[in-house]
Order: sequence, then structure tokens, then C-alpha cells
Amino acid sequence: MQREGWSAYPVSDFRQPHIRKFVSKLSDRPSAANHWLKLFRLLFDHAVEDGWCEVNPAKDVKRLREKAEGVESWTDEQIEQFEARWPVGSQPRRALSLLLYTGQRRSDVVRMGRVHVRGDLIEVQQQKTGARLLIPIHPFLHVEIAAAPEAGTFLQTPSGNAYTPNGFYMRFKDWREAAGLPDGLSLTA
Repeated sequence: MQREGWSAYPVSDFRQPHIRKFVSKLSDRPSAANHWLKLFRLLFDHAVEDGWCEVNPAKDVKRLREKAEGVESWTDEQIEQFEARWPVGSQPRRALSLLLYTGQRRSDVVRMGRVHVRGDLIEVQQQKTGARLLIPIHPFLHVEIAAAPEAGTFLQTPSGNAYTPNGFYMRFKDWREAAGLPDGLSLTA
């Protein structure tokens, strides 16, 4: 396998050095390199299952390290600053409380409403994982839920509709900015 036109070679001729060489060519884009490595692993798993080769040459190739910027978690002082700007019972305060005290993604928080309350618990089926959860309602969250609209979701657009996850993100960003807090803070606090 001296040349780079690897598509002309049988699957059985591939070895770990070939996979590593391909991945290293994308080292300036580690996320893309790791994506290709994942695809190679799937492809060669299939090739092993079908008897085209004996071992998966991509199996033990290490992923490239990705430099994730990440998001910054909120400090207690930042939470207090947000709460000082938005009074108890306001939608921004309720939004922060739902995120803080349920620990759920925005895609799940925007779907929560009174129909999900089971006594002192909120029942959630996570959109991303499908997991069903019963989350205890923190006393501070209980106060915010009591001030929520009677019908529909706890968090609603000005026209009374449920937020989309991205619409909620943009609205929450406005609330965060109005509270004088910096960009880059995680929505899930």
C-alpha cells in the first residue's frame, strides 16, 4: 500500500498504520479525524463479520485529542445576580430554577408543564435518551412552578406557545445579558 488511492485495495490489506496515517492527515481537524476513525471502525467491524478480513485495524487506533472550549458553569454569585435581576414568579427566574433544580437539557425543560407534576415530583422522559425520570421538586422550584401558567408548559413565548429549544436558548441569552452576566455560561448552570 505505497500509494494513497486506498480505495483500490482489498479490505484485507488494511493495517493499523494505514488507519493511523489517514487519521493523522486530519490532525489539524481532530473532530473530523475522530469522525473518520469512527466510520473506519464501523466499516471494518462489518468487514470482520462478513469474513472480508480477520481483524479490525481501526479498533485500537487512538482518537485524537480534541480541544473543547466547553462552557462555563455558573458561580453562586452569578446565580444570585440573575435572581436579583429577575423577581420570584417571573419567567426568567422560573427558567433558571427549572434548569438548576432538574438538571435537564433545555430540550426537556421547554416541554415541562403541570401535566408532568406528580405530587412532589416532576416526571420527565428525556428527548435525547428516552430515559424516564422522576425528579424531586426542590422547594425553590416549587415556588416558581406555582407561579407558572395553568395550561401548557411552564415556559411560554409571549404568544403563549411552548418554546423550541433554540428559541428558548436565544431568549435565555437575552435574560442573562439583561442581568449583566457574561457570554459563555452554560444554560444548565
